[in-house]
Amino acid sequence: MGKVNLFYKLFSFFLFFTILFDVYAVPKSKRSNTQTKKGIDLVSEEEIKVWKSSKRVALIVGINGYESLSRLTFATGDSLKMKLVLEQVGKFDEIVLLNDQVGKDNLKYYPTKKNIEREFNRLVGGHPNMFLFYYSGHGFMNQDGENIIAPIDIVYKSKNEIRNTIKISTLVKKSKKLPQSIFFLDACREELKEGRKALQGEQFGNLPEEVIHARGIGIMMGTKPGGYSYENKELGSGLFTHFLVEGISGGVQNEGPEYVTFRSLKSYVEEKIQEYVTLHNKEEQIPFTAGDYSGNFLIAVGRPKGKIRSDLVTYKNFNKNDVYSRILYDTKNRRISQNFFIYGDGKKYIPSDLDGISKMNFEYGTNEFIAKEYNLQGEPVFNYGFQFKKGTGVIISFLEDGVYKVISYIKNKFTITKTDKNGRKSLILKEVSYKKRGKNLIQTEEYKNQKGEPKANELGFAKVVYLYRPDGKVLRTEYLGMDGKPANDRTGVAKYINKYDKKGNLILEEFRDSKGSLKEDKYGIAKYVYQYNNMGKLDWEEYYNSRGMLYGKSGIAKIIYQYDTKGNLIQEEYLDNKLELKDNGSGLAKIRYTYIEGKKIEEYFGEDDKPVRIGIAKKVYTYNNNGDILNEQYYNSDKNLVEDVYYGMAEIVYTYNNTGQKIKETYYDSNNKLKENVFGIAQKIYEYDKNGKIKQVNNIGNNGQLKGDTSGVAYTKYLYDAKGRKIEESYFDLLGNSKENGLGIAKQIFSYGVRDIPLIIEKRNSVGRLQNDDFGVAIYNNQYDNMGRKIMEELYNSNKVLIHSEYHKYFSNPYKGKKDGIVHLKLDKYYRPIGCEFLEK
Repeated sequence: MGKVNLFYKLFSFFLFFTILFDVYAVPKSKRSNTQTKKGIDLVSEEEIKVWKSSKRVALIVGINGYESLSRLTFATGDSLKMKLVLEQVGKFDEIVLLNDQVGKDNLKYYPTKKNIEREFNRLVGGHPNMFLFYYSGHGFMNQDGENIIAPIDIVYKSKNEIRNTIKISTLVKKSKKLPQSIFFLDACREELKEGRKALQGEQFGNLPEEVIHARGIGIMMGTKPGGYSYENKELGSGLFTHFLVEGISGGVQNEGPEYVTFRSLKSYVEEKIQEYVTLHNKEEQIPFTAGDYSGNFLIAVGRPKGKIRSDLVTYKNFNKNDVYSRILYDTKNRRISQNFFIYGDGKKYIPSDLDGISKMNFEYGTNEFIAKEYNLQGEPVFNYGFQFKKGTGVIISFLEDGVYKVISYIKNKFTITKTDKNGRKSLILKEVSYKKRGKNLIQTEEYKNQKGEPKANELGFAKVVYLYRPDGKVLRTEYLGMDGKPANDRTGVAKYINKYDKKGNLILEEFRDSKGSLKEDKYGIAKYVYQYNNMGKLDWEEYYNSRGMLYGKSGIAKIIYQYDTKGNLIQEEYLDNKLELKDNGSGLAKIRYTYIEGKKIEEYFGEDDKPVRIGIAKKVYTYNNNGDILNEQYYNSDKNLVEDVYYGMAEIVYTYNNTGQKIKETYYDSNNKLKENVFGIAQKIYEYDKNGKIKQVNNIGNNGQLKGDTSGVAYTKYLYDAKGRKIEESYFDLLGNSKENGLGIAKQIFSYGVRDIPLIIEKRNSVGRLQNDDFGVAIYNNQYDNMGRKIMEELYNSNKVLIHSEYHKYFSNPYKGKKDGIVHLKLDKYYRPIGCEFLEK
C-alpha cells in the first residue's frame, strides 16, 4: 500500500511542521516586503526583439588605489559587480573593465586617463546602438565649473594645479550622436573625506545645458549637486552602486515586469536609498538624474541565474475578468511574494486585486512560516501559516471553503476551531490526540460542541480512533458514538481492520458493525483475504460475506494466480463461491500465459474451461533476439486469424533496421491482406535523424501511399534540442500544411529545465494559437525537485487562464525513522495547506 490516504490526518501536519523548522532557516528580518504603487511602463515583445538584436557595448571603470587622493574601499569591487550583472542580463556585445585590480595583470586595463579615453573613443567610434559608461571613484568640479572624474593617475597638488582629469561633458558630447547612451556615475559632488568620492573644498555645479538636453542620453549620479556619495561598510559597496546592481539583478523585476528600463531603475534606486538611509539613520544621499531619456531605453531583461526567479500567471476573478500575478521564488525555490495587477491604458502595470487580495508575502524563519495577505489599500486581510513556540506547540491557521480553521498542537493534542473572518462564532470542530502503544501509534479524533462537550458529527459518531504501524500503514479504524460505544457509519460499518504479514503485505481487510459482527461493504463483501508466495507475489485473493461464506461482486469469490520458476505469471483463474470457473464480466474465466523462446501466448477460456467462442480466444506475440516484438496475431477458438473488434485488424507486423529501431508497423486482416485500422491507416513508417531520434512518422493507406488518418493527419514531425530532448511534435496533411489531429491540436511544444522531464507543454492549432486538449488544457506547467518528484502543477486553458493548480512539498518522516518514509504536503494556489498524507517510496 503506497499511501495511507487518511491525510495521515493532522499528525502528518505536525510531522511537516517539525521538519520545516530546519528547512526554512531564513530569518524574516532579512526579508523586504516593499512594493511600489507606481505604474510601470511596459515594453512590447517587438522592443525586446530589437533590444536583443542591437549592438550594445559598455565601459566599466572602478578605482580604489589613488596615489594623489584618499584611497577608496569598495569602488573596484563595485565595478566588478556591475560588469557581472551586465554580462548576465544586459545582452552586451562587449564589456570593457578598467580597474586597479585587473590592471595589475594587464596594464592595458589599468584605469589611467589614457586607457579610459582610448577605450571610450574605440567603443563609441564603433557606432553601437547603446553605449553604457559606469564609473566608481573620486569626482569633483574644476575652477571652470566643469564636472570631472578622476583617473587613477590624477595629479592633485592643489585646487589650482590638477592634471590627468577627464571632463564628463567631453564624454557626453562624444556619445551624443549615438542612439542611446547611459552614464552611471558613483562619485561625490562635494569635498573629499574618508569614504567619500570627491575633492576637498570644491563645488560641483549643474551639468551644462547641452548635456542636460542631449537627446538619447541618460545620466544617473550617486548624489545631488553639493552632496556626497558614500561607501558603506555594512553593504560592502558604495550605497548608490549597491542598489544600482540590486535593481538590475532582480530588484526592479520583483516589483514589475521582467525587464529593467532607465526610468524604472531610477525610481528603484531613489526609493531604496531613501529607505535605507531612513531605516539605518544614515547621512542623507539623494541620487541625481539628468539627460534626455524620453525613449526610456531598455537596460536588461530577465534576472541573473542563482537569483530569485519569477513566474507570471493569469487568474479569473469573480467577475471572470483576467487578473495577472507576479510570483517570486527565492534561490531555495520558496515562494516569497505574489502581487496581482492588470494592464491599464497607456501600457501601464497597475496594481490590482484578486477577489480582495492584492499582495501576498511569505516569510520563513527557523521556527515559523507566515503568509500575509493585503488588500489594494495595503491593509492586512489575513495571515496564515504556523509558528512553533517551545512549550506551546504548533499553531496553524488557514482558509478553507470561506471559513477560517485554526489548529493548535499542545501536549500531543490538536484542537481545531472554526470561526468567521472577524473571529466570531468560534466553534470547536474536533480535538486530535496521539499516544504510543508499543511500536504503534494511536490517533484519536473527538468531535465537540461550542462548549467543548462531546458531539456527534454529521456522520453520527463523536470519536474516531486510528491505530497505525510504525511505517504508517493503518491497522484499525474505529467509530464511537456519544456514549463511547462503537457506532456505525453510513455504510453500517463501525470498525475497519487490516492485517499484514512480516513483509508488510496486506493479508486481511474486514469490516464490522457496532455489535462486532461482519458487515458487507457496497460490493457485498465483508472480508478480503490475500496470500503471497515466497517471492512476494500474490497467490490468491478471496472474498467473504458477513456469514463467513465465499462471496464476491459479479459472482467472483476468488482469483488464483500461478507463476513459473522465474516468477512469470502463467495463469489467472476467476472462481465463484463453489470454486468453479466464473465469467469475470468480460467473457473470460481463465487466462493462460505460455512463454516459448521468442514467443508469448495468451489464451482465453470461458466458464466451461474451453476457449471462448466469441471474439479472440488467443493472442500470440513473437519477439526477436533483442526482445523486440515482431508481430501480434489474434485467433478465434477454431485457431483461425480473426480481426480485433475494436481496432479492426487480425495481425500487426513490426519491422526494424539493423540498429534495432522500429521502422515500420503494418496491419493485416484475417486473409493476410493490408487492412486499414479503425483510424483509416494500414501502415506506419518511422524515419530517424542521424542521432537515432524519430524525426517523422508517416501514415500509409492500403494502396501503399501516404494517407491522412480519420482526422486528416498524414504525417508527424519531431524536433529535438542539442541534448536530444523532444521540443516539438507537429502534424501535417497530405499537402504539407499544418493539420489538427482528432483533438484539434496541430503542434505540441516542450520546454525543459536542467532535467529531461518536460516542464512546460504547449498545445497549439494549425494557425499557432493555443488549443485546448480533451481535458480543456492548452499549457501544462510543471516543476520537479532534485528527486524527480513533482512540486508544482499548473494547467492553463487556451486563454492562458489558470484552471487548475497544485503545489507540493515533500519532507522526511521522523516518526517512521527510516529514509524511505516521507510526508507530502499539498497546497492551494495561494500556497495554503489543504492536504497532507503519508507516503512510502
